[in-house]
Amino acid sequence: MILWKEFNNEANLPAVFEYLKFKKVGSYDNYIVYSNSINFYVVYKTLKGFYFYNTVSPEKKLQASDAFEIVLSKKDDNSKLSIWEKIDITIKSYEDKEIKKEVVLDLVDYNFNHFELVENELSTLNNDLFDKIKNNPVFNNSYIISNDKILYPLYNINNTLCGYLTEENGKIIPTLYTNPKYSLWFSNTNINFENIIVLNSPKEAISFHNNFKLDKIVFVVLSEINNTSVRTIKALNKISKSKKIIISFTGNNKTEGFIKDLKFLEQLQDNFSIKLLQNNISITFKIGHEKSFLSFYNQLNRYNKHLGQQFNNTFSEIDQFQIDKYAMKISKDNDFVSVKLPIEINALKHFIWNYTKQYLANELDVLKPKARSWEKQLEQLNLSENENIKDYKIAM
Repeated sequence: MILWKEFNNEANLPAVFEYLKFKKVGSYDNYIVYSNSINFYVVYKTLKGFYFYNTVSPEKKLQASDAFEIVLSKKDDNSKLSIWEKIDITIKSYEDKEIKKEVVLDLVDYNFNHFELVENELSTLNNDLFDKIKNNPVFNNSYIISNDKILYPLYNINNTLCGYLTEENGKIIPTLYTNPKYSLWFSNTNINFENIIVLNSPKEAISFHNNFKLDKIVFVVLSEINNTSVRTIKALNKISKSKKIIISFTGNNKTEGFIKDLKFLEQLQDNFSIKLLQNNISITFKIGHEKSFLSFYNQLNRYNKHLGQQFNNTFSEIDQFQIDKYAMKISKDNDFVSVKLPIEINALKHFIWNYTKQYLANELDVLKPKARSWEKQLEQLNLSENENIKDYKIAM
């Protein structure tokens, strides 16, 4: 078997990446960036040879054999060979071709991370958003200015800088070869904070703060709601004085925000799953304490009854098909409950309010702006200084 250690030490990584059909998407003095349409990989050179990393985890340094593994582990074939045999055979094939590629890169340290090359510039940037956060201790170290743009740094579960978000054409997007899937943006965590508020963009966090002017708060933004990001939030919440997580997801419309709430619940709860269908959402969760379930069940039935009354108040003839289309349907299977939830704003709001009240009253609060987003609310509404954040808790 080939000595992979020797191969890794001597391999020309740019040649390996091109042999494996990765696409080169960027080239700089001291690093080259490749992509496989899913991830970005940064190749750099040290005194001891080439290394690379996935931009999701810049702290995990990889070598040539790892590039072969990335490709071959995903390859769909009928081979009975083990992954190690496949790697070994492919490396031999690569070496037999005697691929030569001259690449000149400035040498860097083993712990190289291209995201750390971005320098924070002193700026007189004329930007309303920037004006609202500069010199505010809540947002210390949570943004930088580069090339007259605000960049929001992202961190992975190991607290490694793994990317940036920026604003372009009114939208917050990843930049500098960032894959934001498992990363988080934080406001200043070096304060004595009492609450964590989870939102879906730094602009929403800043707008939320300017609506309420709260201190002792840490804002967290999820680039994507998944198990890794929610696990990080749960760990951070353990060191806060409040044991409740506050979420306030928004979107292009209120329905989109409620669906994000459900996705967060799915990752927060071990026995809670959702499946998005064309016109409804199938939700399954564990019955739990009988008292909690009975309260949930009774509230759901009240909602359906009120729905029928609303229809009767509007139309002289009963159309049970129309009523059933927007009613929630519930069934039990041993220790689990299944709910068929219409994708309709009132039904979504009621379910989230009902479930969190009965099952997560001591763990989670859900806040919603009256406008479509906290940014729009800041533009449209003048909140008084006595405005209470509790008035924005989801309620029926």
